[in-house]
Amino acid sequence: MTVMLKCRKCLLAIIIVTAIAGTSHGSDESALIEAFSQTATAYANETFLLLGMVGDQFVSGIFSQETAMRTVVNVQKRIRKIRSKINLALGMARTERDRKWLKMLDGIFICLDQQAWAMSKYVNEKIPARAKHFDELRNNCIEKLNLLEQYHSSFWSSEELPAPLSTR
Repeated sequence: MTVMLKCRKCLLAIIIVTAIAGTSHGSDESALIEAFSQTATAYANETFLLLGMVGDQFVSGIFSQETAMRTVVNVQKRIRKIRSKINLALGMARTERDRKWLKMLDGIFICLDQQAWAMSKYVNEKIPARAKHFDELRNNCIEKLNLLEQYHSSFWSSEELPAPLSTR
């Protein structure tokens, strides 16, 4: 959980700097958008892994229903906050590259939100069909993360992109 807290603080700092830099030159804004996008990409990867870990821990009996639900609800809240900041950044994006990256991130966070919702349904109902739906959404999210990695690999600084990870 400390990594998530650090990510939230980093994202908040980037948003504050972005807001303060509203009068800066286009290249400065683009650099801030890229920094925000990279941080959001890292957070998306972490969220993907966290949701998988919660599912694994709940199924194995390590997490109680209450612990799993509390974690999923908190993750969902953070996902929605990040999405609001992505939409704010989209309004400031000046280049097509930045807009495309942010739109891809928004799609990933929508997918992660749906995945978290499916996890909460499974935790509450413990129906195998809910677990299957969660797994389908998980596969969809990893596809989106892989597409983002492919898109970003076309940039000159592709080695900086945190690669999507899998718990499988």
